Amino acid sequence: MLPGTTRYEKRRPNPSNLIPKWNVSACTQCNQCVAVCPHAVIRPFIVTRQEAEEAPYPGQFTTVKALGAELAGKRYTLQISPLDCTGCNACVEACPESPKALEMHDVEDVLTSGGEQNWSYAVNLPERGNLVDKYTLKGSQFQVPLMEFSGACSGCGETPYFKMLTQLFGERMIIANATGW
Repeated sequence: MLPGTTRYEKRRPNPSNLIPKWNVSACTQCNQCVAVCPHAVIRPFIVTRQEAEEAPYPGQFTTVKALGAELAGKRYTLQISPLDCTGCNACVEACPESPKALEMHDVEDVLTSGGEQNWSYAVNLPERGNLVDKYTLKGSQFQVPLMEFSGACSGCGETPYFKMLTQLFGERMIIANATGW
């Protein structure tokens, strides 16, 4: 088991005071926004209708019908950790939709509307990454990343690669730091 201590190191105050908020009506569930997030703070979850109804803020824990035959009868939600997001805007820029499925909002507005409680609830739900093909972009993002909340600079272009490698290969891999001068 990995220690996962970075989940306890919150970036307060948020470096930009802006974080993404999900625009459900524009989302196609492609998970491209999730794949580019350098800090693994935006994640998709597969939930049951009952789990959606039992959320701490049911009216604000938004879910939609999950797309794909393998997810029949399931719901999809996209959650953002408001206390870990650096506001880099990479997820918004990665969204192929117009209008965008993510929009930047004030972090305090998200916190007061149950953002942190919704995140905590979602990450404690049963993992269902086994329902999808993890060797697709969309499916890989349903796998729990073993590298999350890195101390990398806001918008780092390297950490999404390491995050995705852990989603594809899990604990079977070793990452060695080879930086120098």
